[in-house]
Amino acid sequence: YYSRDEYGRALANAFEEQLMSGGGQVVNRESYDPNLSANPVAAGLTVTTWSSWEFDAVFIAGGSEQAALLVKALRERGIDVPVLASDAVATPLFLQQGGRAVEGTVLASPFHTEAPEPEVRAFNQAFQARYGRDPDVAAALGYDAVRVLAQAMREAKTTEPDKVAAAMHALRGYRGVTGAFTFDQDGNLVGMPIRRIVVRDGDVDFLDEAAPAAGGGE
Repeated sequence: YYSRDEYGRALANAFEEQLMSGGGQVVNRESYDPNLSANPVAAGLTVTTWSSWEFDAVFIAGGSEQAALLVKALRERGIDVPVLASDAVATPLFLQQGGRAVEGTVLASPFHTEAPEPEVRAFNQAFQARYGRDPDVAAALGYDAVRVLAQAMREAKTTEPDKVAAAMHALRGYRGVTGAFTFDQDGNLVGMPIRRIVVRDGDVDFLDEAAPAAGGGE
């Protein structure tokens, strides 16, 4: 189930390719228009279509509001298969909108406070000391984005955009709280780890250690 935009289509295609390479099969694909407001009718129609299919799991590549509606529709129909979802779904809004229905959903995320790396522990402590609460994924991504840009400026010894971009492309293994930053010639992150988190008791728990990325790209 994916949003009809560059993010949703690319991720749905990548997931299908990976699944098929391991011997799996996608039995049905449905999508929704991300430019429209979250719509329970669209989610319900998708679940109605799926009710005639046999399948082992659902993968969602889209926004958190529509994802919550889809999972709620699945559970209301008594469809209790595992649900996997992309990083865009890993937001407090997904938990708020989905309630008990989204319990057990496994989400991809570039960050979780329980990750074992020393950079994560140090970031957690500094963030808690300054803001009085745990950091979330948006805080971690924003922190890394600024630090990577600053590092590229130091390497380039200038703020000239083209030279900063060249320095950023040349970064190899720069450590951030979401992983080590290395970019390919097209500017895509290479080898960034994927965190797996699971919805439990209205919150998200760290599921396991980071899984290696399947390859280059987003």
